[in-house]
Formats: sequence, C-alpha cells, structure tokens
Amino acid sequence: MKSIDLTRIKDRSLGEMLNVFYVCQKCRVVDSDHGRLEEGYRCAACGDPSNAGWSYFSTQVFSLITLMQGFYHTRQDIPDEFGEKQDQWWAGRIKLPVIIFFTTLRELLLNNLIDELFTARKIESDICERLLKDSPTHKQRLDKLFQTLTGEKWEAALKAIDLKENTKLVNLDKFIMQVVTARNDFLHAGNTWAVKDQLADECIRNLYSMLDLHAHLHNWFVAPLYAWELAVNIEKEEKA
Repeated sequence: MKSIDLTRIKDRSLGEMLNVFYVCQKCRVVDSDHGRLEEGYRCAACGDPSNAGWSYFSTQVFSLITLMQGFYHTRQDIPDEFGEKQDQWWAGRIKLPVIIFFTTLRELLLNNLIDELFTARKIESDICERLLKDSPTHKQRLDKLFQTLTGEKWEAALKAIDLKENTKLVNLDKFIMQVVTARNDFLHAGNTWAVKDQLADECIRNLYSMLDLHAHLHNWFVAPLYAWELAVNIEKEEKA
C-alpha cells in the first residue's frame, strides 16, 4: 500500500481501499492481516479465531478520506464576464478543502485513540468528560491529555515506536505539523499562498501513513492494557 501513489487513484474509493486495518476482538491487536476476514482465522498474536473481520477504524474515517479524494480530483472551471470558460492558472488548483479535511482527520483519529484509552482503562464517564473539558483543543489533548493517559509525551512516544518498529512516525508528524501551519496561515492570516498544490498532493499520499501511525499507537498503548486484563483473568481462572 505504501508503494502506491494514492493521488493517481480516481475510479476507486480511497476510503474502501484504505480499509485494511483489522482488530482482534480478543487481544485488540491491530494489523493488516487480510486473513482476519475469514471466519475462524486465528489471530497471530493470541490465537483466537476471527469472527470474519472487524475493521479497526470507523466509517467516519473512511467517509472523510473519500470526501478528500473527491475534492482533490475536482477541477473548478472559472467563467469570464461573457460566461466562457477560461484557463486561469489558479482555476481548479485551490486544494484548501483537502488541507482542511486532512487536519480534521488528524483530530478525529486522536479523539478515537483517547476514547479507546478511556475504555481500556475503564475510566468512569464523568471523569472522561472532565478530562476532555480540561483539554478542549487538539493541541491540549496532544500535549496534555495524551501524556496523562499514556505516561509518555507525544514526541517521545513516536521516537520510541520508530526505534523499535523501524518506522518514520516522527517524520510523518513533522509533515502533519507543516500542514497544520499552512491551514492556520490561510484561515487566520489570510495567506492565500500558504496552501500549495504540492502540499495537498502529499496529504493524499500520506493517508495510509496517517492510519498506520494510529494503528501503531493503538498497539503500543491500548492493546497491552487488554493483554494485561486477559492475563489477570486467566490467572484467576487457574486459581479457581
């Protein structure tokens, strides 16, 4: 999937194409093992038989990706004063919606991770609401709430995963921040040159990497909580 240039995909939904992350219903490990789609297929991590596949990411994620794809490939014709179409250098080349949706995807994925951590840690709903109110912005949830729930700073977590898994999550995060800066420059400072075609191209190309980032974060911080709970339950059953 990483070797495919997603900007070239027009006739197939990227949302459907990138729906390749599956989660084990028992140990909660996330991977791209298509075997999980087969009923009875055993999880490589815990050996539990599959119930015909369980997509990890929500339909909201893939709907947003498909929406991004639609705007990315849409060209806007600008008519002149006589109603004739003209080939303006900027016509159809404003990719701001792609930038906006990409940063929205970033926020959606982080909120999903936080919800998962709330559930895995069995934090009561009123406490969850208070924690979310204390960190209402994405930056606060990234800098403060993430560390509260995981015990690690965001940047340190990405570096640790890169070191162990031989990934490039730190580089991806730098690109994401570049996109966020361009969005803010356009929306808050009116800088029309902040959003370039090349940046929108890279947003589309990095969609799989964005999902892969959160699959790694899930396996690093969420799945171990379920593994620990499973181990405790097995120990209790053995002692019973």
